[in-house]
Amino acid sequence: MIRQQKTSRTRDWLTVKQGLSVNQLNARGVEMSRLLIIAAGSGAVVAAVLTVIWTMQRRLIYFPIGDVPTPDEIGLSDVEPVTFETTDGLRLNAWFVAASGPLSRVTVLVFNGNAGNRAHRAPLAAAFQHHGLQVLLVDYRGYGGNPGTPTENGLAADSRAAHAYLAGRPDVPRAPSSPGPVRSDRSGSPNPRAAVGHRRRARSHRARREQSAPLRCRGG
Repeated sequence: MIRQQKTSRTRDWLTVKQGLSVNQLNARGVEMSRLLIIAAGSGAVVAAVLTVIWTMQRRLIYFPIGDVPTPDEIGLSDVEPVTFETTDGLRLNAWFVAASGPLSRVTVLVFNGNAGNRAHRAPLAAAFQHHGLQVLLVDYRGYGGNPGTPTENGLAADSRAAHAYLAGRPDVPRAPSSPGPVRSDRSGSPNPRAAVGHRRRARSHRARREQSAPLRCRGG
């Protein structure tokens, strides 16, 4: 009788222990499932955000404004609306701002930034004009009512076309010995900012080179 009671108690204790172990395992399984669901949800959110950034990256880089007021509306005088064609067949609009006074020996080519249009560079053009410089305010493709969509290669093509247009104007002096104002990057595309940097580094030689470098470039 005593042995049967001890055996019964031992069996009951083992049953309770097994029950506790099963409950603990179930609780751990539920917790692991919850963590996996949270991890999967977080991964899906991150993937969705990266996908949106990838598909909309151009909109996060370029902020063109199409509406361009007239030069008179923004207080800019002696402005000639001009157009020039790129190598891929786009015709872009720009403003050629004449110098105040006699024909200038220096022409500044102003490249737009990643936002706005040429009208937002009017104060810069007016300052150059006040100091007797000619200015070409350029809008890239997709900016200022121009056709096309801005891309890195497209903007490089636009800058080359703008420079070629200025080089062909009879009122833009260009010395035969001039090596050209636009320095190229490794891909062969003109780099306006590199030209500005080159001009700054050569500032100490400006007096000697003034006649041989009449065309200046500026990134804006």
